[in-house]
Amino acid sequence: MMFRTLKASVVSLLGLAAGGRFRVVGYQPQGAEAEEVKGDLRLVQVFFSGGQIPKSGGGSAGPVAHNVTVKIELTAAKASEGELAPLVNPASTPVEFAAALASFTSAAELAADSMDELIDIVFQILMDGRNIDLGLDPGDVSNRWIERIDKGEPSPRGELVVISGSMDLTCRVSEALLGDAGVPSDPDLGAAYGELELNMPDSDSADAAPAAIRGGGI
Repeated sequence: MMFRTLKASVVSLLGLAAGGRFRVVGYQPQGAEAEEVKGDLRLVQVFFSGGQIPKSGGGSAGPVAHNVTVKIELTAAKASEGELAPLVNPASTPVEFAAALASFTSAAELAADSMDELIDIVFQILMDGRNIDLGLDPGDVSNRWIERIDKGEPSPRGELVVISGSMDLTCRVSEALLGDAGVPSDPDLGAAYGELELNMPDSDSADAAPAAIRGGGI
């Protein structure tokens, strides 16, 4: 289906436009300069989230319209300037706790700013007029829009403060109904299962069947 092609195309589109500002999970760059590693603390991952197929979107023989939603997961992290362990250690002294809290607040602000910038960058890439087809052939995508943007709370992860976010990209594609006749059954495999059922002991116990299988060397 087209949603699989669309997801792969969005991964490629974001990866090509990243320019070292973030890293796209699943994208295989041809090469990376040393200065591009600065984006390693900002990650982008693409998932197929779901879709809606309007009843009036096509005929029974196809093609049919499909409103596909792709979720763009965003992660930004910034290193803390101090040790965050005292925040979760009950034995921390007030001085240690205050110092850790100050470092967390500073790193949290940096992480929040980094996430804001990442959201801005990804939004501009996806909604750029030059990317109206999201990397697919002209006409494959008839419409596209960012339906929702979410931003989480900063969270300490060891020496890093991490913020997660997401945006929902929805677009309309056309699904061709190519049909699927199924896969022919394997006669040898079918015979093996038939033999297994014939030699299964009669028992009401849920453990009897697995035990019989183990005892029979299967």
